[in-house]
Amino acid sequence: MSRRPLTSLLLTAVLLLAGCTQPDLPDLGDGSDLVERWRIPSPVAGLDFTDREFGLIGQDRRLVSVDPASGTLRWSLDLPDGYRITRDSVSTAAGAVVIRGQSGFRVVNAGDGTVLWQHESTGTVVADADGLFLAECRDTGCELSAWDLYNGKRRWTRKTGERVEPVHSGPYQCGCVFLLGERTVSEVVLETGRVPWSMARPRGVTRLIPALYRLILFSPPARPGCAVVLRGTDLGQTHWTREIKTACDVTGPVPGDELAIPVAGGVELVDTYTGANRTVPLGAGETLVADRITWTPGAGYRDLADREAPAAQVPPPSDGRPGVFEPDLGLWLLRSGDGLTLWSRWHGVRWTGPEPAFIAGHDRLVHLDGAELVGVGPAEDAER
Repeated sequence: MSRRPLTSLLLTAVLLLAGCTQPDLPDLGDGSDLVERWRIPSPVAGLDFTDREFGLIGQDRRLVSVDPASGTLRWSLDLPDGYRITRDSVSTAAGAVVIRGQSGFRVVNAGDGTVLWQHESTGTVVADADGLFLAECRDTGCELSAWDLYNGKRRWTRKTGERVEPVHSGPYQCGCVFLLGERTVSEVVLETGRVPWSMARPRGVTRLIPALYRLILFSPPARPGCAVVLRGTDLGQTHWTREIKTACDVTGPVPGDELAIPVAGGVELVDTYTGANRTVPLGAGETLVADRITWTPGAGYRDLADREAPAAQVPPPSDGRPGVFEPDLGLWLLRSGDGLTLWSRWHGVRWTGPEPAFIAGHDRLVHLDGAELVGVGPAEDAER
């Protein structure tokens, strides 16, 4: 396994420490008043795709970039027939946006919206900072290739004797793509096409879940026992195995530092590195909604990882469907009433408004209000 260079991690730490010397700036969660900072005619009719790093918003066949600080429209790109912007069809990597269509894909510069290159293919595409991976499969196997993300030059091509499903390495940070094959599980390095390891695919495995130091192999529950099987692997070696009895219709664990699996009367949390597991009991009517957040009628949303923390006591969703968006930055964007509520565990309710919305940065929330796009933030100016 080839991890990211240590120097890059040290540089990140230095920058973070340097930032600690700067004065605190107002943000969405610090208790200061949140007000409307800008309002513009919306260039899109929905928020089917959003990206905080580049201010990307997409819907139907249009992708735009909006400066969340000022509401300035940086650029707009209209795609041809065969493309549709969704959370599954668009991904970003190292300043590039990869958009997948019915018969090909396009790579766009996230900074100015120009199309860097495009390729016709019905294969599966995985975008990573180390390159773009393409798997074009037939009944007898697949042709695998890797491409430079910015200029579209093909680096290498190799063939497999089995069909494979490529999986982004995510938090594993190896400059690689994992392959879930019909008979094997393996890793392929994006830069060179080298396969550092390959292992036999255990019976019943249907999904790969990359974690920080492990690749988790998931087997869904099957009758009559209805038990989930998790295997923690690294470099093709299995370090731990856990079998957990659950409901027969469970489709997979909720990922994170610990994998969350619903069980009778609670949630089973499994440490991805050691495989150590523990059961967190749930109260009457309490259900796991997303990430580590639960919902209880009459009580609100709660943090599964911190049972002593106060619940987010907000009005229940009018349609009876609780939900959580953007559960990070110390904030929860919750489905509540007829819209959404931005909630902070330190300052409670910060904002309520219509759905859809997303947290566009530490000091901006962006939402649609009819035909207008609105930016909400602290009343004081925040330097960016």
